[in-house]
Amino acid sequence: MTTVSTILVVDDEASARDTLEALLFKEGYELIFAENGSQALQKAKEMPPDLVLLDVMMPHMDGFEVCQRLREDPVLNDVPVIMVTALDDTESRLKGITAGADDFVSKPYDRTELRARIRTIIRLNRYHKLYMEHARFEWIVQNANDGYLMLNDANEIVYANLNACSYLNLPVNGLSSIPGTFLEWIKKQYHCEPQWAWECLLNPSKQPAVEFPLLYLVRPETTESRAFWLQVRIMALSIGNTSSMVLLRDVTAEVSAQRDIRSFQGLISHKLRTPFTAILGNLRLLADRKMEMTRDEIAEFSTMILENAEGFYSDIDDILAYLDAPGLARPGERFSISQIQSTLERFADGLGIKSISVSCPDELNSYSIALSQRAVDLILREILKNAVKFHPAHSPSMAINISWAGNQKITIQIGDDGLNLSPEQFMHIWSPYYQGERYFTGRIDGVGLGLAMVAGLIYEVGGTCNAHNQPQGTGIVIELTIPVCGNNDNE
Repeated sequence: MTTVSTILVVDDEASARDTLEALLFKEGYELIFAENGSQALQKAKEMPPDLVLLDVMMPHMDGFEVCQRLREDPVLNDVPVIMVTALDDTESRLKGITAGADDFVSKPYDRTELRARIRTIIRLNRYHKLYMEHARFEWIVQNANDGYLMLNDANEIVYANLNACSYLNLPVNGLSSIPGTFLEWIKKQYHCEPQWAWECLLNPSKQPAVEFPLLYLVRPETTESRAFWLQVRIMALSIGNTSSMVLLRDVTAEVSAQRDIRSFQGLISHKLRTPFTAILGNLRLLADRKMEMTRDEIAEFSTMILENAEGFYSDIDDILAYLDAPGLARPGERFSISQIQSTLERFADGLGIKSISVSCPDELNSYSIALSQRAVDLILREILKNAVKFHPAHSPSMAINISWAGNQKITIQIGDDGLNLSPEQFMHIWSPYYQGERYFTGRIDGVGLGLAMVAGLIYEVGGTCNAHNQPQGTGIVIELTIPVCGNNDNE
C-alpha cells in the first residue's frame, strides 16, 4: 500500500505558493497551503504534515518563530522543516538551525534540487518514524507480562522477549545457538498438553479440520516447587523469515483457582449435605410429634440430632482445614493403589451407580501414586459424576481396569455404558469451560470444569489423560496414566 505524503506550504505571497504547487503537484504529494504563520500552526495541528516548506520573510510572525513553535508542540516537534529564504548569510542560517530547521533552500531555488531534497527528507523521516515505532513496539514486548516468541519456517526460535527467555530457559543473547526446533526445546522442560494437538500443530498434514483446543505447557510439581502452567497461543505470520508468533501466558494462578473452587464446591456438597439433611429431618419430626412422644423417644431423637450436629461440626472443621491447605496436588503426598477400589465404591454408592467392577493385578496394590488422597477423591468423583450426568438413565454400569503402563507408570481405565462422543467433543473434553452436550443436561454452556480439573491434577504430577469411545457398544473410556512412587512394602 502506497502512503501519500502531505506537505504544508507556508508563504505570504500567492505567486510563490502557486509556483510550489506547480512544482510539487505532479510528484503525487497532498498539498496544504497557509498564508501566514498563525494559519500555518493551525493547519499543522488539524492535519499534521510529513514536511513543512516554510518561507522565512513573512509579516507578523516570521518563519523562525513558526519553526520554533512547531518544535515546542509535542505532536508536531518531529515534523521536518525546510526553510525557504532569500537570506544567504551565515547568521540567518544559524538562527534557523537554532529554531529547529532541518534544511535550507535559497531563493531563487533550483527546481530539480528542491524536489530531490524534499524526497530525501520525507524518506528519511519515514524511516525515522518506522524506527521509532519499532523501538516502541520492542520496548512494549520486552516489558510485557507475557512471553513472546517468533519462529521461522523451520520452526526454529528467531526472537524471544525477556519473559519468554525466562519461561523456556533461553539465553537472552545468542538464540542462534539453540539446538533443534521450538517443539524439541520445550519438550526438554515441559509436558505438552494435549499431546495429540501439539503433535498436529506444527505439522500441517496432520492438522484436523476442527478448531484446536487450548494448548498448555506444564512443568510437573517436585518436592521443591508446585506445578507451573503456561497457556500457549500460536499465530501464523508471513513477515520476512518469520512464519509464526507464539504467546506464552502464565496461567498457574488461574488453573489453581479453578481447581480449588471446583474441589471446594464438591467438598461442601459431599461433606455437609448428608448430616445437615439428617439434622433438619430429625428436628422437623421432633417438632411435629413432640406432644405424642415419650420421654425415651425424645431422648433418642435428641441423641441422634446431637450426633449429626457433632458430625456436621467436624465436617466444617475439615473444610476450614482444607481452605488453609496450599493445594490438592501437594509435593511428596502419596495414595496407595490398594485404596482405589474402596474409594470408587464409596462414591458409586452416593451417586446411584448400579454396578461397578475393578480389575487390578495384586502386585500393584503394594505401590502408590504421586497424588494426595484429596486429589484422588476429586479425580474419581468428577469422572463418576460425568458418567452419571451423561448416561440416558443417570445410572451407568462402570468397569475400571488398572494396569502397568511402563516407565514406572500405571494406567487407570474408567469405562461406562452411557453416550458416545464425537471426535470434536473428544478434542475439547479436557478444556476448561467446555461441556460435551449442554442440551442433554439442560445446563448452559461454560460450566464443564470437572474433567479440566482432573486433567490439571494429572498433568501436574507428570501424567497424561486420554478418552475414547468404547470399542464395542456405547459409552466412553477415560484413561489416566499416572507415575508410580514406589513399593509400599519396601518403604
